[in-house]
Amino acid sequence: MKNDQRKRKAGRKTGRSAITRCLLLLLLLAAAVLPAFGAADVPVFADASGSPAYVTDQQGLLTQEEADQLAEACGEFAKKYDCNIFFVSAGDPQIGENHTEEDDRTYLENFNEQNFGAGSDSIGLLVDMDLRYYYIDIMGDQALQAFTDQKQAKLQEAVEEELAQGNYAQAPFTFVDQADYWYGRNPKSGSYVMWTLISIGVAVLIMFFWYRSAAAKHKEQHVSAEAAAYVRPDSWQRNQSQRRRRSFLINTEEGRQIWQTRPINV
Repeated sequence: MKNDQRKRKAGRKTGRSAITRCLLLLLLLAAAVLPAFGAADVPVFADASGSPAYVTDQQGLLTQEEADQLAEACGEFAKKYDCNIFFVSAGDPQIGENHTEEDDRTYLENFNEQNFGAGSDSIGLLVDMDLRYYYIDIMGDQALQAFTDQKQAKLQEAVEEELAQGNYAQAPFTFVDQADYWYGRNPKSGSYVMWTLISIGVAVLIMFFWYRSAAAKHKEQHVSAEAAAYVRPDSWQRNQSQRRRRSFLINTEEGRQIWQTRPINV
């Protein structure tokens, strides 16, 4: 009886341990996912009104139709991600004669602050035909979080490939398309949240079936322990000749159940 009680206690302890592990795993998953829902987002200042500052082609790289299409794509990006994206072509008349690559960078940063506000989340592309130089600047905490160094390198490679082939009009469109592609993999984006929820769902299902399996094993142990209580204490015994006897539960003609022992050779 004492052994049976110990088995029952061990089984209950195993069940409680399984439940505790499940709860801890759920808490860890929740802690990992909550930030993805933007619980502590920083304010952003995306201009989704179709600002003309989205496309400022001062070197005539685009037709009017192309400029309108690009501005529309930039506006859709801003609405989708709460982050501005814009294209600027500029050279000596706008930046200054004998300007340098550093001047281009400063010009792009100032352009963003003047048109979208200081501290805004923005991604800008400047093409300078006079220097045959381009510059991509990513500004704002959210945009910088979305674009890791690896993603920035991918974005630059795509734009550089277009410019190297002389596709000056196509380069800003590729810039917006690639920014959309990589920003969509931002931990704060909807697609990330969707896949995170799917992952949680799969994890919950796995835990559910695992727990059911553990509970079934616990039940089997419990039933086994309870069944042992119905076995007669002396049903297994050794005699002087070291021969074992096993008890069998049989039915008599009268319908009564009795124990019958039969010898089993060792």
